[in-house]
Amino acid sequence: TAQSAAAGTPQGTVKLSLTNNGTVTEPLNSSGVATFTFSNLLGGSYNVNAAYEGYGTLGTAPDFAVSAATGYTFIVASATPSISITTNYQYSPATYVLFGGSNTITATVSSAVGVPTGTVAFMNGSNLADPSQPPTTLNGLGVATFNTSNLPLGTYTLTAVYSGDQNYMPETITIATFQIIRPSVLITANPATLALTPGVAGSVTLTLQGLVGFGGDRAAVALFCTTA
Repeated sequence: TAQSAAAGTPQGTVKLSLTNNGTVTEPLNSSGVATFTFSNLLGGSYNVNAAYEGYGTLGTAPDFAVSAATGYTFIVASATPSISITTNYQYSPATYVLFGGSNTITATVSSAVGVPTGTVAFMNGSNLADPSQPPTTLNGLGVATFNTSNLPLGTYTLTAVYSGDQNYMPETITIATFQIIRPSVLITANPATLALTPGVAGSVTLTLQGLVGFGGDRAAVALFCTTA
């Protein structure tokens, strides 16, 4: 007959099985405690079963019978990654991007507890920004790259959407707004408007700035006035 707990502290070993991690055996310490340590567990739900293998020969004190504990479950929660965006827009200001130019937007998905896997989709609203560039699989450094060369003329506020994986939560970041334009010039006036009194001269300062490829020896701008 097995002795009760009052008869002493159990000795011997405990076997513990954990989902997808096999079975591990550890000895009980002087307090009757067996400690199991697992590292690098993937995200998800785990079932734990423990079996005490008993100690001694029945009828000889101290003597403890076999026992088991089953049905315990715990969850390893997915980590929240961070996403950073870098660009290699070739002109300044960077809010303007040359139509047909090979400019890239790079998304880096990172975490303090490892390197995320999965994909990043570059989206324009609810659609892929460029259907010819499907969600990109992260490389070994957590990096995915998008090229703007196929984007038509227009203004874009894209998002980089990370899919998540077994260990990391999905995440989305908004990319700074930019415009796809042809080579052109930006003209700003100071003041923006001017009301003149007949017979009285006035002046406006015009500042011209070449944008995305406008410039060089052949660049020319013609200024003229029109009447209402």
